[in-house]
This record gives sequence, structure tokens and C-alpha cells, in this order.
Amino acid sequence: MLNKDKIFLFERYSLYKIKQILSKINKRKLIKSNLVKSQYANSLVNMYKVNYIKRWVVSLLSVISKKGINIKYNNYIEQILLRIKQKYNLFQFFSIIEENLTIIFNTFKKKIAGKNLLIPIGLTSSKRVNAMSKLIITSLKSRKEKSFLDKLYNELIDSYNNKGLSIIKKLNYTKQLKDIITNIRFLNEKY
Repeated sequence: MLNKDKIFLFERYSLYKIKQILSKINKRKLIKSNLVKSQYANSLVNMYKVNYIKRWVVSLLSVISKKGINIKYNNYIEQILLRIKQKYNLFQFFSIIEENLTIIFNTFKKKIAGKNLLIPIGLTSSKRVNAMSKLIITSLKSRKEKSFLDKLYNELIDSYNNKGLSIIKKLNYTKQLKDIITNIRFLNEKY
């Protein structure tokens, strides 16, 4: 049997959700009515650019940070973004890095017929960004700069210029994936 409290919470929660949905719809109507179509399209493009940069920042933070040290690394990434902003447009910068470092497949181990095989799986766009940020962060260890800020900044600039350790690791990784795919095709033809 339902308590009065539970009924009240359910009604309150459902009203809150309805108000949120209605406010979103009203905002969209106001935006569409006040803006010309080209302005509305430009605002959508700008929102996409901002979300794209946020996705990169969040993935870099998730790869770098350990438990309880998010604030420290968040400050580091803000400083690096400010340095990059002085010379480049951030959206173009990260889109060129994505072109240079794109990884389409990832692998996982599976035991088939007594053999451990690496099986390729496709990556979504957000997982691709995470994989690229992992490549960048793992290549920081072998850089010779002293501070973490300089290492990350220089590695991002190198990957923008299609140089650096992350590009070499990406090329090695794609070679391994090609070998894995050819082995899987050979096994399919054999059996």
C-alpha cells in the first residue's frame, strides 16, 4: 500500500519533470521565433563546437586524474587550453588532432578453441576521443620536459603537427589491428 509521502513525492517529481520539458520547449520556440534561420543555424554550430571541446577536456581529465585530484588536473588543463587559445582556434585544433589520431577499432581478448584471440570492435565517437586521449597521455611518460604542463602542451602541439610519440603509437596500433583482422579472416577461411 502506498504512503501519502510516496504519492506526494511521485506527484511532485512528475510535475517537476513536466515543468522542465515545457521550459525546454518554450526556450526552443523563443529562440526560433526571435532568430533568423541563419542565426539559429550559427548558434547550433557554436553549441556543437563548445560541446566538442568539452568532450575533449572531459576525456583528458578522465584519463589523467586519479581519485581526489580532479581540481589539480582541471587547473592544468585550463592553463594548457589558454596557451593553445593564444595561437590556435580550439575547435580546429582538436578536430585536426582527431584527424591525425583517429582510432576506429579497439580490441578485447576472447578465448576461442583454446586460443586467446584479440577481437576488434568498433568505437563510437566519444570512445574514439577517449582512446585518442589515452594515446596522448601514455606518450607523455617518455617525453623529456620536466613539468607535466609542458609535456602535455608539447604533445598536443606535436599531434596537431602530425609528429610525436602519440602518432607513432597510433601507427603501430593500426598495424597490429590490420594483422589481427587478417588473422581472423584466415581463421574463418580455414574452418
